[in-house]
Parts: sequence; C-alpha cells; structure tokens
Amino acid sequence: MSVKEHNEEDIIGDELQNSRQLSIDCDSVKISLRNTYWTKDYTTGIKLFIKHMKRENDLLIKDIKFYNDFVNKFWKPTLNNLQKMEATNSMNSRLLEVMSKQFNIISTEQVERDCKIPLQELRDLNESFLREAENDLSSRYSAYIKDLVAAKEALIGCEKRVQSIYKLKKANTPVENSSSVFDNGKDSAPLTRLNFVCEFPYTLDERLKFEDCDQFMSFLQTLKGKVILEKSVFSVPGLPNQSFQGRSLIKELKKLEPRLNLSLFNIDRIGNEFIQLGIIQEYSLSFYSSKVSQFDQEKYYYWNSEVLATQGSNGNAGNRKKKSYGELTHSDNEHEEKPNVSSIKTSISDWIRKVSQHDNDDCDAAGSTDMNKNEWKSLKQQLESSQDIFFSKCCQLEYSKVQLEKTIYDYCKNYSKMEDGIKRALESSNMMFQQKCEKFTDSPVCSLQEAQLPQETANADVRGFFLRDNGIPFRRWNILEASDPVDACKEISIKSEKFFCGSEINNELAALDTLGAIKIILRQIEKEPNANKVIQSWHRDIDFVRVSNLKRDLLGEFKGSKTTENTNSIITAHFFENSHSYVTNDLVGLIKLWLLELPDSLIPSNHYDDLIKAEKSLTSLCEQFPTSSLRFLQELANHFQLINSKYSLPPQTIQDLFRDNSDIDIPLAHHFVRRTGLQNPIDIKILSPTLSTFFINERTVETLQTLIANRITTATTATLTEPPTIIIKDTTAPIHSTPKPPPNDKDGHFIPRPFKTSSTPTTPERPKRKSGLFLPINVNDVPST
Repeated sequence: MSVKEHNEEDIIGDELQNSRQLSIDCDSVKISLRNTYWTKDYTTGIKLFIKHMKRENDLLIKDIKFYNDFVNKFWKPTLNNLQKMEATNSMNSRLLEVMSKQFNIISTEQVERDCKIPLQELRDLNESFLREAENDLSSRYSAYIKDLVAAKEALIGCEKRVQSIYKLKKANTPVENSSSVFDNGKDSAPLTRLNFVCEFPYTLDERLKFEDCDQFMSFLQTLKGKVILEKSVFSVPGLPNQSFQGRSLIKELKKLEPRLNLSLFNIDRIGNEFIQLGIIQEYSLSFYSSKVSQFDQEKYYYWNSEVLATQGSNGNAGNRKKKSYGELTHSDNEHEEKPNVSSIKTSISDWIRKVSQHDNDDCDAAGSTDMNKNEWKSLKQQLESSQDIFFSKCCQLEYSKVQLEKTIYDYCKNYSKMEDGIKRALESSNMMFQQKCEKFTDSPVCSLQEAQLPQETANADVRGFFLRDNGIPFRRWNILEASDPVDACKEISIKSEKFFCGSEINNELAALDTLGAIKIILRQIEKEPNANKVIQSWHRDIDFVRVSNLKRDLLGEFKGSKTTENTNSIITAHFFENSHSYVTNDLVGLIKLWLLELPDSLIPSNHYDDLIKAEKSLTSLCEQFPTSSLRFLQELANHFQLINSKYSLPPQTIQDLFRDNSDIDIPLAHHFVRRTGLQNPIDIKILSPTLSTFFINERTVETLQTLIANRITTATTATLTEPPTIIIKDTTAPIHSTPKPPPNDKDGHFIPRPFKTSSTPTTPERPKRKSGLFLPINVNDVPST
C-alpha cells in the first residue's frame, strides 16, 4: 500500500468515526408546518397543507358531533323519560329520585358550555382561516403560474429570434443539437424543421437529463416504440391513422424511469414540454389554430414524424451536396464550434441577385431570403427587444415566486399556532367531560395514558424541508460585431450566457464563471469584522424578500453588462464594489439561495442514500462527484475553515452550525444535499454531522484539490476557439473592374472565367432570368486598394 493510499484511508476512517460520534437529538430537529409542506412544484405542498387543515377541522367536527349527540340523543332524552315515569309504590318512587339526582350530576348546559361551544367557536375560526388560506394561496399560485408561463413564452420568443437567424440563407443544415447548428464539417441531412428550442445538456426532469441531441433522440425513439398506438376507425384528412392517449405516454415514461415525479404538476409540465418541442401534437384539427394546446392525459396525441425522422437522416452520411448560395458555412477546424452560435454567409453576389427583378429564383430550399445590413440591424433590434421582454418577465416571475413562498410560509406559521390551540381545546374538552363522568360514576373513567390524544403514526404527507423551483434561469444573447476590410463585410457572432442563479453547473465554462462569482461573494463575507454576524448569518434562515431583491439587482447588472466572457464573476465584483446597501446576512442568504436553486444539489442527489446508510464517508464518495461539484465544495470548505481560524473560534462552532437545528426551519445541511423525491426530515440527523465533519477536516481541502488536479491532467483539454460568425457583406463596398496583374508579368495573363447559367427550370411562376448569370466572387480577383 502506498503512502498516499494509506493517508486517504486514514482520512476516510477518521471521518466515519467522527461523524458517528456526533449524534443529534431528535428534539433538535425542528419539524413544523413551516418546513414540512414544501415541494418544488408548490401546488403539491399547498394541496397537502390544505388537506392537513381540513383534517384538523374534521377532528373538531367529530368531537362537536359527539357532545351534541351525547346531550341531545342520550342525556336529555334519558332525563325526560325519568321525569315522565310514574312510581307505582314507595320503592319505585325512591329509586326514581335517586336516579334523577344522579343523572343531574352531569348538567347538559355545562357540557355544552364547557365542551361543545368552545369547539364550535374554534371550528368556525378554523373554517374561516381555511377558506382565506385556500383562496389566497390559489390566487398567489395562479399569479406565479401565469408569470412562469409568460417567462417561458418570452424565452421561447428569444430562442425563436435566434433560430430565425440560424434559418436564414441555408438549404442544408445539420441538426446536431438546438444550441449549435454545426457538426464539425460532417455531412448532414436537410433541415426540414427546427422545433427544438432547448439547449443541451437538456433537463426534461430531474431524473431525465440528456447530454446531447443524439441521446435525447434515442430516448424518444425508445419511448415511441413502447407507447401503445390505437388505430382510428375513420381516417381524418391531415392526421395520421394512429394515435395514443396522454395517459399511455406517462405510463411508459414511468416504466423507463421508475423514480419519476408523478405529481399532477410535473406530469402536465413534461407533457407541455413535449408539445412545445414539437415532439407530439394533439390528435385533432386544432392545428388550424395558432394557440398552443395544453397537455391533458385524457386527450389523444400523435408523434411528429418530422422531428423523430431527423435522427435517422443525420446518421446517414451520404454524398456531400453542392453548397447553395447563402448556405451555412462550416469551419475547417474541428474545434471551432461553440453552442448557441450560427454562421451565415451572405456574399456580394447575393446582393447582385437580390437587385434582380426575379428574387424568387434565388430562394433556397428552406424558403429563406437574402439579408443585407439593414435587415440584420432589424433582426438585431428584434432580438434585443425580445431579451428586454424576457428580462422583465424573469424579474416578475422572481417577485411572484417570493410572494407565493412568503404566503405559504405565513399561513403555515399562523396555522401552526392555531393547531396548537386546537390541540389544547380538544384536550381541555376531553378532560372536563372526563371529570363530569367521574363524578357520575364515583370512579376513574380511564387512565392518564388512555386520556391522551391519539398520536399520528407514519405521516405519509411529510415532504421534508424547503424546496425551491429553479424556474427559468435568465440568459442573454450577446451580439458581437467586427469589421473585415479585406472582404468588405461585417463579422457578427451570437453567444449565449446564463445567469448563475438557477443554472446548472455541469458545463465547464459556465461552472468556472459561476465559481468566480461565488468566490467573490465569499470573500465579501470574510471581510466582515464581527465573527458573530458571520456565524449567525450562516445559522439563520434566509430572508427571502431581501435576498430576492439582491438577486434581481445582480440580474439587472448581468443583463446590462457589455462583457462577453466571465460575465457573472465580473458583474458580481463590480456590483459589490459600488453597492453597500446589503449586509452579511444578505450575502450568506444569496449563497444559500443559489445552493437551493441548483437543479441538482451540490452533493449529487444520487449519493443521498449512500450518506444515509453511512457505509461510505463523504470524502470517499467525492471521487464519484463531477469536477464542478468538487470545485465548489473545496471553496466552501476553505471558507468554513478560514472563518474558524480567522476569528479564533472554538472548534465546535462550525459543528454547531450544522448540528443545532432547534430554532431554524431549513437546516444548513439541507442546502448541500437533497433527495430528488420524498425525503424523511429525520435524515438530517445523519447528514448534519457528516457534513460538519467533512467541512472542518483540515485535510478535506487538500484531498479535493488532489482530485481536481488528477481530473485536469487526465481529461482531454478542450481547445477554445473563436465562435463561428455570421458574415454580412457591405453592399456599398466598391468593386474594381481592373484585375491586378501578377508579379513579373507586365501585361498579365488573361484567364477566361466561364459564365455559369442558371439551372433552374423555367415555369410560369419562375420565368427565366433576364441576365441568366451568377457572378461568384473570388477574393483574389479583387485588387488591393
């Protein structure tokens, strides 16, 4: 065994031992309404919360009914019947007197006053609160969904603007993925559609992630083969003869991914995603309408054959077709490819053809037209306008999301107090009724243990701590322009960048930019001179209103920035240099919010069960983590250890941050690791000591650094090149008619250049060109000025 392996085993052994020694008492885990009914789709948690309030109300109704039946159906009739009875002799008369006196010990008026009426008042208050909460939460959720749909539509609008640029001046275009229209010079099939407006890596669901278009299309082909089709009795013109029910699609999805979230919200979201991507279409004549249909499990759909057929056509590398004018050009360099960048070439000969009287003769197979500088300027303005709309919708979505979360939190907090009052009222009523019964019987009715209210056993409704939907991460499209005096044209590039909050960190370049922003925020926190403020900020719950305001301020900086690389880190540094309105608690809250908004937790959720079983230490599991996760964990571990050493805090201070969960709603460990589906809140008793041991271990930073270094040396280094460009020729550039004679030749050789006539057949709709000439331009034919 090498020394390195021996040291690693020592680290793992020490970590397991220390985490097992740090036990957390069950009482230190705060489980209340405020942190129980949270789901990423919000609506599932809201429904469960409403159901919980109705269940509590049912307890009141049942006890009220019992006291009402006891008084009106049993006790009062018994007293009335005793009074109506006539004694036949002195013995019967004495017996009736004793019984009447005994039965009057339990007064019906007292039972109603002390037991029934208080519960009735509490029931009325609870029902009023229930109606108000149901209406308010429904209204807030509707506003959130409306803003979510608006932001999604705005994103689609931006994507369509970008796609419209992709589609200009092309006849043959590869469909490698929707983010990049290049395939490194490989042959590709004609592009007959481009409905995909998603970017790869693409996340259909937390359990369904696809790295590229091939993987996504392979999944769709598998799904298509499993979904049972039903033949139509009568054929409908314009529709295929086979269709399937939405319920059948969801059923097969569940078979392919058993751990798929099957909440109604998630099912509808996945179905609507399929519709928006053009994968499925509703089996009806609704295609005559421009309105996009919403997914319904009861409706019937059919597969879009054009979308699914593209995968097969892309795989067949046939003979390379001759390029048409205005076709997308490919780079000679294999690595000159970058997502979200298109390359369109519009030459001066295109302009010559455009001024001809018969433009229809020059349209390519995709039906596109020529583009000059003015048209490009118009497209650029349209894209900028769409981005402005997208930005405003994202800000509105963030506002409505915070309002919804605040409303859920406030109602849960207020009802938590009401629930305590309900429990006390039920116990008080039961106790008073028991005392009256014991006076009647002159003996104890039940033991103290039996008098306790029945405790709920396994609560299937518990979902765990706060979960936040990352929504629609904001992104922007940068337009880069550069003049090319040699070709008399403008080179224009389009590059996409995402705002770091809510975005994935599996892309290396984006992860490094996000890491830079997180580092800047952590350094800003470490500037705080007061150690208690830093510790309390990490211990407290997030102030969502202030943190959301900070997030939107940074979002505005991101949107307005003129930088094209490392935008998140640059705008974050610039913002905190000039803004002093936010305190340490807000900065720590932003870090926590970023952790909660990650599509997958920083410690990947597929290792959640490994940590719960405690069979492996967190350090040993790090070998299976993505490199991006290792970088962030290293930075956070370095931050916690720096806090401990800078302020000379006791060793247990950082441990207490993770272990003391008695007065907070969201345990600190929950920000770092979460399960995708249901999770038991009691799991935090195992996760908290595991994470605290990991972060305070002095060898953690060194171990993570070694893992990262090994990944970098073994991984293939990607060559970063300039993105492909859109070439817009300057139509005003002068073209000289006199060629430059070659060197050492006074007059130069005359090289005849044959004319090329149009091969387009003559039809009544497409008459023969008057000139019949194409004039291809060669750079070498243009004399130098």
